[in-house]
Amino acid sequence: MGTRICKELIKPRTLLSICREDWAPHRTTIYDWLLKYSDFANMYARAKEQQAEAYVDEIMDISDDSQGDAFCDEYGNVKPNHEFISRSRLRVDTRKWFASKVLPKKYGDKLDPSIQIPGAPGSSVEIKFVEPKPRLDDAPG
Repeated sequence: MGTRICKELIKPRTLLSICREDWAPHRTTIYDWLLKYSDFANMYARAKEQQAEAYVDEIMDISDDSQGDAFCDEYGNVKPNHEFISRSRLRVDTRKWFASKVLPKKYGDKLDPSIQIPGAPGSSVEIKFVEPKPRLDDAPG
């Protein structure tokens, strides 16, 4: 069952859509399995990584597909299909977000190399919070 679930994730499908299938357990059962069975947890983690890669591939397809970007109105004028374009943008952004969270080293935001953090690599940096002084207009009453 665990192998089948992971194969479905790689297609890619969401866990929620898989759990709607008659053969699949409820997602809370799967969450319990992740805590209880380390082999399943490792297989699931690899499947999520492969799912992220599949979503990255889909980004290219979504971005290159312009078929629904325009339509002809009743007078034969070509008009942009803003709803389709917005949905495509959302689909791309969602896949980018997912890939950046599941595979942050590969698809996450990179730090600007020109930003210098004090201290040697691997050392800790102390951050202090300084309470701002109250302004006269912030005073009660």
